[in-house]
Amino acid sequence: ETFYVLDEPTTGLHFEDVRKLLDALQSLVDRGNSVLVIEHNLEVLKCADWIIDLGPDGGAGGGRLVAEGTPEDLVGVVESYTGQALGAVLEPRRRKKPARKRGKKGRPLASRDKAPDLRVVGARQHNLKKVDARFPASSLTVVTGVSGSGKTSLAFDTLFQEGQRRFIESLSTYARRFLGRLDRAPVDKIEGLLPAIAIDQKTSGRNPRSTVGTSTEILDYLRLMYARVGQPHCPDHGEPLVRNSPSTLAARISKELKGEKGHVLAPCPTPPGLEDADLRAFLDERIQEWKEEGFARYAVFKEGGVCEVRLEEPIDLRAVRSGLWLVVDRVSFGARSRSRLAEAFELAGRWGKGLVAVAKHGGAVETWSLERSCTKCGFHLPLDIHPRFFSFNHHSGACGHCQGIGTAMRLELDALLHDRNKPLFGGAVRPKLGAQLGWFFSPKKHIARTACAMAKAHRFDLTKTPVGKLTKRQLDLVLLGSGDRVYEIEFQRKRGNSQRRWVVEEPWPGLRPLLEEKWTQYESEQLHHGMSKIMREDACPQCDGKRLSRGALGVRVGGLDIGVVSRKTVTELLAFVRALDLGKEDRQIARDILIEIEGRAGFLDDMGLGYLALDRSASTLSGGEAQRIRLASQIGSRLTGTLYVLDEPTVGLHPRDTDRLLDSLLGLRDLGNTVVAVEHDESVIRRADWVVDIGPGAGRMGGNVVHQGTPASLTKHETSVTAKWLRGESQLPPIAERRKGETALHLEDVHVHNLVGATARFPLGAMTVVTGVSGSGKSSLVIDGLLPALREEKGPWKLRADEPVHDVIVVGQDGVGVTATSTPATYTKIYGPIRELFSKTEAARRLGFGPGRFSFNTASGRCLECDGRGETLVEMHFLADVWVRCELCRGKRFDEATLEVTWRDKTIADVLELECSEALDLFAAHKHIRGPLRTLCDVGLGYLRLGQGVHTLSGGEAQRLKLAAELCKPARAGRVYLLDEPTTGLHMEDVARLMSVLAALVDRGGTVIVIEHHMGVARQADWIVDLGPEAGDAGGRVVAQGTPEHVAGSKCSRTARYLAEALADGPTPPAQSRRRRQAKARKRGA
Repeated sequence: ETFYVLDEPTTGLHFEDVRKLLDALQSLVDRGNSVLVIEHNLEVLKCADWIIDLGPDGGAGGGRLVAEGTPEDLVGVVESYTGQALGAVLEPRRRKKPARKRGKKGRPLASRDKAPDLRVVGARQHNLKKVDARFPASSLTVVTGVSGSGKTSLAFDTLFQEGQRRFIESLSTYARRFLGRLDRAPVDKIEGLLPAIAIDQKTSGRNPRSTVGTSTEILDYLRLMYARVGQPHCPDHGEPLVRNSPSTLAARISKELKGEKGHVLAPCPTPPGLEDADLRAFLDERIQEWKEEGFARYAVFKEGGVCEVRLEEPIDLRAVRSGLWLVVDRVSFGARSRSRLAEAFELAGRWGKGLVAVAKHGGAVETWSLERSCTKCGFHLPLDIHPRFFSFNHHSGACGHCQGIGTAMRLELDALLHDRNKPLFGGAVRPKLGAQLGWFFSPKKHIARTACAMAKAHRFDLTKTPVGKLTKRQLDLVLLGSGDRVYEIEFQRKRGNSQRRWVVEEPWPGLRPLLEEKWTQYESEQLHHGMSKIMREDACPQCDGKRLSRGALGVRVGGLDIGVVSRKTVTELLAFVRALDLGKEDRQIARDILIEIEGRAGFLDDMGLGYLALDRSASTLSGGEAQRIRLASQIGSRLTGTLYVLDEPTVGLHPRDTDRLLDSLLGLRDLGNTVVAVEHDESVIRRADWVVDIGPGAGRMGGNVVHQGTPASLTKHETSVTAKWLRGESQLPPIAERRKGETALHLEDVHVHNLVGATARFPLGAMTVVTGVSGSGKSSLVIDGLLPALREEKGPWKLRADEPVHDVIVVGQDGVGVTATSTPATYTKIYGPIRELFSKTEAARRLGFGPGRFSFNTASGRCLECDGRGETLVEMHFLADVWVRCELCRGKRFDEATLEVTWRDKTIADVLELECSEALDLFAAHKHIRGPLRTLCDVGLGYLRLGQGVHTLSGGEAQRLKLAAELCKPARAGRVYLLDEPTTGLHMEDVARLMSVLAALVDRGGTVIVIEHHMGVARQADWIVDLGPEAGDAGGRVVAQGTPEHVAGSKCSRTARYLAEALADGPTPPAQSRRRRQAKARKRGA
């Protein structure tokens, strides 16, 4: 007779738990109790005896008794939502399952195929003009268009930015406090937006500890594998480190020495090189310690055997130097003594630091390890090795000398010495260095006097004997030191009539260790500046560049330590893992680890990155390589339902490798992801599921969706610039007769990176294109081989020039190398003349404003909130940092007083917002401004704003900006231009403009050498140098060189097939003489 009231008792319960709850409630009722339940669960409602239904809606729309009665009674009440729901439960209807849609091959399509498409409505970012675009779900969509048309604005600055903003908005208020506020992308609506991941071409920074292995997490799995199945070895003797437990060792010894008598000993090695007095002190300390612990004897090696010595007896130092042991026990070996022997071994192990020894009476000593120790030298490792023991970013695994960097600054003797015909302290050192390092090389200084005392003791003189006449032993003493030996150095000081003399004993550590230690210990800029010319970065002498400690490098899997495996390329790692022969137990332990390693390495290989070594520094990767590494990691993570936004993934890829990359992108799509790629490559466009073509022009002439649809429908579009190139209507301009290049640069026998004696010819006054598969050695040949030789830097290879070279200009893929406030206007040096124009206006003269007032790099006129940047950096902590518009100046960079001055109705902020093409019209009458602006437009950068930060430029844009800055300089014969993939980021229409610019450079007497994968550019070359045949160690050779027609016929070249296709598709060269083209170029220059 109890009345129970329960408030939603089924909350958090499983169906089975609900059943148990109903049984319990029913038992209460069966015993005469009343139960009132507030509940929504239909399983409870249908079992109730009576229901009271309130509603019909919530809040103000409810509060009434809608119905009451049995569950069956409520089903008939139209107004009751509960009754409607109960009807489906009490009277279930059988419904016919709809047939699943099937794909082309009859396979049922996954549920992801029903996901809504991603739709953008009214996007207005940058130059976009309220565009609408559709991106089909679970498809590969290519966004293409001429450079500056708005592709990045749509893909990255709209899609990805809004996806990132929505993710941050989903976080708690507390978390958003630390992340800052992101502005909403200027777009009316985005439907079907998925969690977004952007993979751009930004390199992985300059962290020297970041490598290909760490970036891809392959090294993490290698560390785990070495920790679990690695076999430890002594790094000095190569002996396996074997562990014996006291019990197993006791059983073994009892059986082998059954019936004999002997000693259980604990090894006690003596420090090497001790004098008799020091050795005696060491023994006295040990003996006192042994006495306190209750031991009575120790043992020494004497007269061909081990002899016991009581602790009270006199010490025989000669015998002690032959060997010293602590006698732990004397036993008779046999089955009965096994437990006693095990206890003795355990005690001996504690005193012997893991080592125990057994000596028969009058016999030799045999040593075993209870830990992972070397029986010869005592080197030992912990029993439980953790993966961080193999990490160069952790103190337990990093090399103690280089701290895990792998490199160290080493003294370069040739750079230090000026004249080997003079003594070290008599003019051999370069004069400027001698003055800067006077603290070291002055004969009166302490260090120099120590060196002279060492030389005197070894019968040579550093103040008289020329360096070139020193023997190898004498030079080694000077450079490397003489060990622990000390030398007497006499000092004297005279004060007035008194004179003081004293003698100091000092060791000579060596010239190289002294200077290298000085460099490491002191961070003085003045010191480093003085020593920088004699120091060079080299592999660490202790770890040989492997970054790890001796102990970590002693652990082997498959006979190799982790340092050797880390030096393998991705392709070599795959072969190593697949051929790894492990025992049955180790194979079971490492099975999942090997699957992960093989999977990630396989993805990298599919991306065309098989030539990269795992220990290659991430800072040396190009933007395209860094992007593909991140892409491979994403494919390895196997995420689904994600939006991937990619920035030209084919950058830096040979046409052969592009097909493999495309297969990977389609695999990412088939996982259920939506892939959006900004791309210009024709093969990628043709294989995409959907294409969004932005244009028709760049900057203010673009920003519209010209066409969106399948690649087949794009080719039929009449006005699209991209469609004309796909149809073959537009092509690169026809070339004149190829320049023969009678004179040339001859580079011979280059050995650098993977190059093996490469020899190449580069015609002067012509355009040479260096081709080859990714990783074949193109950059090594041009940037690391030809460039140092042209700059007359020391190298083991030879360069012969038929004509003198006066200047070398390098336009690489790296950043423009300027400050964070740099802009196209400052980089091309037109901002100075523009500021001069503003300072000469009447308003500026009245206010006393000079040119400096209009600079955003000085505090006089710039906004103090953002320091003239127009935007502020928001640190996103675990996300990428974001730049947002300054709230004080609203992105105008300057204070209000400066913005009161106008020139032709424009403030300085208005001018900085102009595109280069617009500014060219505005400053047409000013030749110092007009020339660089025209050049910027010629290289396809007319859409850039004058005040646009260079940190926002892509790698290709930055390269063309550098190229434009060089083209602004006066023409000069004998100038060599080295360009690293200048077509990066360029639409086919922009490539045509670039080729015209490069042709003009050659016609003005220059020599252009281009590293390039674009077959259209290779087709236009006068000469081709093709490297390969493959990447990494399988490349590094010049497989073909000559005219494009000659290389296209090569049977060894991987480029030949694609070059032949380009030549077949290209226009036939017209009969136009080189002299006429040069005359036209001179006329244009005038």
